[in-house]
Amino acid sequence: MLITKELKVKWNPTTRKYYENLGHEYTKHNDEFLIPIEHLHHGSNTHIDFQCDECNEIENRVYRDYIILKTKYNKDICGKCLNRLNMKNRSLKAKTKEDFGYYTTHKNRRISLDKYLNKYNTLHNMTHNNEGKKLYDIFHYHKDSIYDTAKELGYKIEDICANLPLNYYDDNNEMYKEKLLKFIDEYGRFPLHIEIEKDLRINSARIQELGGINYFRKLINYTDDKIIDKNGDYNMSIREQIVADHLYDMGFKNKYLREKRPFLKDEGYYRSDFTFYPIDNREIHIEVWGYPENKNDKQGKQYNKARNDKINLYNKHEDDIELISLNDDIFRNKSIKSVTRILNIIFDRFRNIDFKDVRC
Repeated sequence: MLITKELKVKWNPTTRKYYENLGHEYTKHNDEFLIPIEHLHHGSNTHIDFQCDECNEIENRVYRDYIILKTKYNKDICGKCLNRLNMKNRSLKAKTKEDFGYYTTHKNRRISLDKYLNKYNTLHNMTHNNEGKKLYDIFHYHKDSIYDTAKELGYKIEDICANLPLNYYDDNNEMYKEKLLKFIDEYGRFPLHIEIEKDLRINSARIQELGGINYFRKLINYTDDKIIDKNGDYNMSIREQIVADHLYDMGFKNKYLREKRPFLKDEGYYRSDFTFYPIDNREIHIEVWGYPENKNDKQGKQYNKARNDKINLYNKHEDDIELISLNDDIFRNKSIKSVTRILNIIFDRFRNIDFKDVRC
C-alpha cells in the first residue's frame, strides 16, 4: 500500500507536457507544484514510502523501481520479502525426476535453447518469463554455458544479448580497436566510460579489469583531447558537444551562436551555451548544466549557487528570454542513443520555428 499520497515536483522540459496534459498549469522552470501520487511520472526517480503487503514494514523506494516491481509481482513488496520470494522461486523444476534425466545431457539442453531462441530471438531478460527462467536455471544447475551453447547453434552473441558477458571480449584487442575507431569516426571524440559500456557494449567489470578508460586510449594511441563539435566550435564538456552535434544534425548549424551574454553587464558576466534568435519571438538560451542540483561537495555547492543566481536572472527577464535547461539527469549514466532520444523530444518544436541565420 502506498503511504505517500501527494508530493512536490519541479517543472522541467522533459515532463512539462506530461503534467500539463494532466491539468497542471505551468508556471516557470524549476517551480515546485503539488501533485497526487497517481500523477507522478512512472519514470520518476523521486523516493516514495509504501507498506509491504507481506510483512507490513514501511520502506522507501524510487518510484520508477516501485512501479516495475509492482507490475511484476502485482503487490507491494519490500527488499527483504523480495529476496525471500526470489530464493523460493529458484527451486528448479529440473530437479524433479520427470525433468532431471532429460536435461542431464548437453545435447538436450542445446535443443531446448534452440527452441527458445527460435521463439524469442534474444537472451535479453530471459529470466523475466517463466520459460526463460526455467531454462536459465537448468543451465546454471548443470554448470553449462548458455552463451557457448548459443554460439554452437550459430548465433552471434552481440545479436542476441543487450549486455555482453564479462569474458566475451577476452584477449580480443582487434575487436576493441574496431569499436573504438568506429565511435570516434561517428562522433569525433573518444567515448566516455559509460559510452564504452553502453554504446560499445563492453562489460563494466571488464573495463575496470583492464585498467579503466586509459587502457583503451593507449590501445589506439589516442592523444587528442580537444572537444570540437561538427560545427567546428570548441566545447567545455562532452555534454555540450553532444548537444551541439545534435543541433547540427537537425539542420540548425547556422541558426545559433555560442557563449552569448543573456543579461546586462551590471547583472554579471554570465554566458549561455547556445543562443537561438526566432524571427518573431524572444531569444532562446540553452544551458547545459554540469552538476546535479543536489551535489553537496564544495565545488558542487559553488556551481549550484551560480546556477541558481543565473536562473533567477532568466526568470527576471522571461518576457524577453526563454530558457531551456538541460539538466544532469538527461545525460548521467545514459548511452548516447538514450540522450539523443531525449534531445529529440526537447528540440522537436524547433522544426516549426523560423530562426534567423546568424552564422556564415
